[in-house]
Amino acid sequence: MNHRLSRVVAVVGLLIVGFAGCGGDTCTEPCSERPVYKNEYFPLAVGNKWTYEQSESGFIPSAADDYGLCDSPDTFWSNRFWYITSQSDDDRGNTWFGCKEDSNMDRPPNLYFGLRPDSSIWRGFDPRILYAMVLPGRPVEGYEWTFGGDWVSRVLGDTTVAVPAGVFTCIRVLGGDPYNYYIQCYASGIGMVSFYFEGEHGWYSWALSSYIVR
Repeated sequence: MNHRLSRVVAVVGLLIVGFAGCGGDTCTEPCSERPVYKNEYFPLAVGNKWTYEQSESGFIPSAADDYGLCDSPDTFWSNRFWYITSQSDDDRGNTWFGCKEDSNMDRPPNLYFGLRPDSSIWRGFDPRILYAMVLPGRPVEGYEWTFGGDWVSRVLGDTTVAVPAGVFTCIRVLGGDPYNYYIQCYASGIGMVSFYFEGEHGWYSWALSSYIVR
């Protein structure tokens, strides 16, 4: 796999799947030692769960092929979910939430969302490593941030999104580099409602079908 393609695969994995110095006790119920900051558009709490209908063509991320590439032109359909199962604090004021994806409920979390004191949301595959910001603490229209030098994300205005779980008013996040782009939609008090990625090797999308938010 060439260098550019490897980078795209890694970025995409973190987009749907995303601080140094994490070291605290892990709770299976919300920790109460200190206040937990909140992000209006990405509520994080132990027990929260989002289920998505996924459609994809060409680029097929999966645990089986290690986010490899599939050359089939067909469209595939499947269900995916995020399930918050643990919470931990570090000595920098950050709170980390362990997230399990899909059918790996008998294994440790394979994705982590970090909540900073400024209410921004970060993500990573390891809670000890700073990786990429998902949402700023105040996602106002026009706010922009970068990842990896040439990957740029920007908050757009409100839009109405219809998905199997209902109709929601959402903010949009548009991101990409010269070869790929994505659009994510977040609803206040709900979380990510839809996700669309398109790149050199295909596209895929997620649409919220059900959710449990505490």
